[in-house]
Amino acid sequence: AVVSTQSTGGVVDGEVISYWHPNITISFLDDQRVWSTSQPIPPPFDKWIHIEEEEMQYRPVLYINDYWELAADMFTVNETIDVLPLSITYAPISIFYFQIYEAQKMQKDWN
Repeated sequence: AVVSTQSTGGVVDGEVISYWHPNITISFLDDQRVWSTSQPIPPPFDKWIHIEEEEMQYRPVLYINDYWELAADMFTVNETIDVLPLSITYAPISIFYFQIYEAQKMQKDWN
């Protein structure tokens, strides 16, 4: 949802506008490496991988990949919309692409 700050085009100042994106990509991180418990897990993996000390394992990473959800593909949700289309894609993601996508998000947060 976006809060409008302009009063143009029939949008009232302060009105909350909801947007819908018709695609969602859910990725399972394909990780074959062994993480050392004696060293900290480096960013961006540290947000996603938490080693269970007792079992020396970690849960699989299920990554909601919103990297390609472009604003141009979104549309406003209002009373004229009867059906919201949804396409769900499930695909593995490599460590390389996961690292690129997460590094981009981290860089965006810094600005």
